[in-house]
Amino acid sequence: LYWHFPGYPNSRWRTGPVSAVRSERWKLMKFYETGDVELYNLADDPGEETDLARQMPGKRVQLMQQLEGWLQETGAPLPYWPGE
Repeated sequence: LYWHFPGYPNSRWRTGPVSAVRSERWKLMKFYETGDVELYNLADDPGEETDLARQMPGKRVQLMQQLEGWLQETGAPLPYWPGE
């Protein structure tokens, strides 16, 4: 499963641009404003309380490649800020 939320909604949601991939028990999120990447093992941590991105660099890289491939394949619009 993939999610892509490239902009800012005119609603009560409080999130910035983010993309995510869910693969089996794993969920990876890429936050565009900060460049942060978070990785969760949803089987052990369904509340997404323990970010494993630094502890599991191999899984982080694998899922980032998968996510970036999907974004490129679908031509997903990426967020940008004026002046960039």
